Amino acid sequence: MKKAALVVLAIIFFTSLYAAPKFKRASKIKVKVMNISHEKGGPPREDKKFKKSEKVHIKLLVSGLKKNAKKEFHLQADFLMMGKNLKTALNKGRIIDQILQAGNAQTVVLDFVVTAGEKTQLGRNNIEIKVKDMITRRYNKIVIAIDFIK
Repeated sequence: MKKAALVVLAIIFFTSLYAAPKFKRASKIKVKVMNISHEKGGPPREDKKFKKSEKVHIKLLVSGLKKNAKKEFHLQADFLMMGKNLKTALNKGRIIDQILQAGNAQTVVLDFVVTAGEKTQLGRNNIEIKVKDMITRRYNKIVIAIDFIK
């Protein structure tokens, strides 16, 4: 009885792995930083140093996404922040999951607000944002280094 239950669980597990969408990296999708600031639309921080109590506003410009027949972009974004010792401070899969009316637009602007949490270390932190095109099953990512200071 237990063996049959384990076999059924194994079949369900491997079926779900096979059914999970596979994504390939695509250089055609471009992800560029437009601005990194301590306030939305604020002046850019060229040195990328922020107090741990400050919010970090990141604005990205994404191009190279494909539109569906209704002229819509369907995209997802994953967010990962790691400290200098490569410990994960924040890991949010599918922080964005949207279908956007594109019309004649060729680009999408994404805004992120990052707040340092308990696990965030002082010093250099790497933020990785992966943008996925759900129509073509392709992605590209950007890694942004910022410093948290006291």
